[in-house]
Amino acid sequence: MVSLAEIIVAILFVFAGFLALSLLATLLGFLPAIVAAVIVYLLVRNLIYAGIAFVVVAFLWVLAKHK
Repeated sequence: MVSLAEIIVAILFVFAGFLALSLLATLLGFLPAIVAAVIVYLLVRNLIYAGIAFVVVAFLWVLAKHK
């Protein structure tokens, strides 16, 4: 017989797995923006410019995907 605690733990594991896969898919979706931000940071050593590069590339990437 399966106890209520085992069912709750199983549901939590499924939820955690779904959350991890969603996070991974999101990160892979923003991979070009992450790469651009890292390159800008390595070139100028400024987090503000790297953040601006990330936002600009992410915005352009989302626009290009929706057309």
